[in-house]
This record gives sequence, C-alpha cells and structure tokens, in this order.
Amino acid sequence: MQGRGTSSQLNSLDVYTPRTGSDHPVIIYLHGGGWQTGDKSRIHSKAQYFTQRGFVFVSANYRLSPAVKHPVHVQDVASAIAYTYKNIRGMGGDPGRLFLLGHSAGAHLAALVATDSRYLKSVGVAPSILDGVICLDVGFYDIPQRFKMHRQGMHSTATVFGQTEQEWKDASPRYHVAPGKGIPPFLLIHTDREITKIQSEVFARDLKSAGIPAFVYRAAGKNHRSLNVELGTKGDGSTKRVWMFLKKYLNQH
Repeated sequence: MQGRGTSSQLNSLDVYTPRTGSDHPVIIYLHGGGWQTGDKSRIHSKAQYFTQRGFVFVSANYRLSPAVKHPVHVQDVASAIAYTYKNIRGMGGDPGRLFLLGHSAGAHLAALVATDSRYLKSVGVAPSILDGVICLDVGFYDIPQRFKMHRQGMHSTATVFGQTEQEWKDASPRYHVAPGKGIPPFLLIHTDREITKIQSEVFARDLKSAGIPAFVYRAAGKNHRSLNVELGTKGDGSTKRVWMFLKKYLNQH
C-alpha cells in the first residue's frame, strides 16, 4: 500500500494505491463525525483492506460546521469526487469503476451527493459516474422524519442544516430520489439502533420504487463505532457484505 498526500486541509484528500498495476477500481471514503468533527486520516483498516484487494482507496475531507453549514459539506464532497474522477487514472485508478463509502455523517453526504444531482453537475460530472454507494449506519436519509422520531441533538444538527423543514428536506437524500437521474445502486448497512434501521428500510424502499437497486444489511452485534472501526478486519460480516456488493457492480459500465 502506498499513500499519497498528507495535507490536513479540510478540502483535501489522501490516496492509497496498490503497490503494482494500473486501472484499479476506486473507492472514495467519507468520514463521520456529525458534520462537525472527524478527519480523513481516521480510516482504521480500510485502506489496507481495499488496496490489498486491488482498489485505489481515497479518503476525503470536507469543511465542518459550525464554520460552514449545508450545502457546503456536500459541495466539498462533490468536488472531491470530481477531482478523483478526472485525475485518478494518473494515480493508477480506473475512473470508470468508482464507488462511494461513508460512515454516519459521511454516509449521509454520500447518499445526498448521489441522489441530488445538482452538486455533481455543478463540478462537471453526474451521479451516473458512480457504480455504487455504501452507507454505514446513518439515520438522516429523511431529516424531518428523524426530528419527529428522535429530537435528541436536534439543536446541534439544526445548526448544520438550518432551522426550517424546507431546509431539512433539501438536505435529505430521500426527497431527491427519482427515476431517470442516473442514481447508482445502494448498500445500506445499519446497526440495531431503531432510527438507523427504520430510516435505512424506508430509504431502500423509495430507491427500489424508483427502479434503483438497494440492499439493506443488519450488522448484528455492532454499535455505531464498531461497525466503522471493524470494517476491513478479518471475519467481519459487514466487510463480507460490502465485498459482495462491490463485486456485483464492479463491471456495470
């Protein structure tokens, strides 16, 4: 595994490549942290796992609240995707095989950038460049519904997305799902937390209704942190499910 780039800038990314070869499929990782904390360096076993299996692994930062608010986070994510797509061939990657992986807030941003085409189109690409999106334990596919079900932390989250229901809908992936937009397949992995389970199931239902492949996987015995930390470790069930999803859609273009 070789790493490129060590900048701590909040609009930068790190690239990890297999030691040999070229035209490797690419996976972009978006960290969690409630849109207010976190860093691209916190990848645990992921880079090693994916590069050993022939992937280029990209870990991207994005600017954080309270310094910024929606839609700056997802705009930064769109820029990172577009930069990767346009430049990764020079780093051994194949832009024609590109996946997104996110945890928590990063999973929300992955889902939003893949469903609301405005952000990728603004940087010269489209959701159709993505072969698949993998979301780890996020309960914000429908932010208004989230606040109705679970008001804890609502004030803090509202500082990220705004104070009105229309702003929350604009930031909710569920409200941007529609046929014919080039939305890629989704794998939604959740723990036993009620909010992430319900939101994953409803979001998957909406995707399927729009003709978009969507799969839900329950990470039994995991909590919000361990699901992320243990992804890419030996014997991990969620990792096996991710690998199955990647293999299924590796050559769809």
